[in-house]
Amino acid sequence: MKHDLEPLKSHMRKNKITPPDKIIVDDEWHPIIDPGASGPEHCGYIVNKGEPHFALYKSLERGITKRWESDRFKSMSASKKAQYDDVITKMRKKRDEALSVPQTAIGDKVLEPAPAVLAQVPQAKGIELDDDTIVAQLSQLTPFAFDRVRSKWAAHMKVRPCVLEKAVKKARTLSLSASFKTEAGHVAAQQQLLDFSAKACSPE
Repeated sequence: MKHDLEPLKSHMRKNKITPPDKIIVDDEWHPIIDPGASGPEHCGYIVNKGEPHFALYKSLERGITKRWESDRFKSMSASKKAQYDDVITKMRKKRDEALSVPQTAIGDKVLEPAPAVLAQVPQAKGIELDDDTIVAQLSQLTPFAFDRVRSKWAAHMKVRPCVLEKAVKKARTLSLSASFKTEAGHVAAQQQLLDFSAKACSPE
């Protein structure tokens, strides 16, 4: 079935979020990365599967949370709209659950979540990791996930949190480059993440 979702795309653009070329209609949350004027911005959307359509979308960096409704949905009476309350609640739950896991995406292509273990602080003694490696891996966390561990990682690296934050932001800007541009590169990068996790986050 063909869906007219151009109004949704226009709504996203109005809020300065670049929509994907193809909007997927399947009641699932779809993370995307908007290139943005000031660097990559983590966003996402979810559209209900049945008619009439409505959607939720969000920008993590700017904290923008929006709801879009099709003209058909808007024209419905309040009592009929209320019948969709459960659907909207489930959509919000899926959105919140998805955003609780670090996500990586390139354009319209969604990659696998970065290992959640990266949100921990390395505990192993005698493990030496260079600063660039640590920053590169931390840049794969969502802004929320990184904020939760920023101070601990900064202490581990013996730098101020603001310095680490600037380094991670710069790394995010470059994260759409070489190793993540091809499928083979993605597989290699994911293996690097797993190797890093096993070494840096293993228990004492």
